[in-house]
Amino acid sequence: MSAAGARGRAATGHRAPAQGPPCTTTTGHDARRTPMGIEGMQEKASDAGIEKAGDAVDQKTGGKGESQVDKAQQAADQKVGGQ
Repeated sequence: MSAAGARGRAATGHRAPAQGPPCTTTTGHDARRTPMGIEGMQEKASDAGIEKAGDAVDQKTGGKGESQVDKAQQAADQKVGGQ
């Protein structure tokens, strides 16, 4: 094989990828080592989604039935969050 061919393979990076850094949150903390862990992060994400959906319903309906939307949000949070 020619020297140019060998250089071409090395330059294109046909090596196994290096192991990347551990999974981190946007604040730079290792998600597996925080007290919250993955389950806590999922709970926060589901709470935010439920809240956002409820806010969208309130906006579309002009706030009519706001107490019913709040009850539905609480029920959804209990169902998804398991609390």
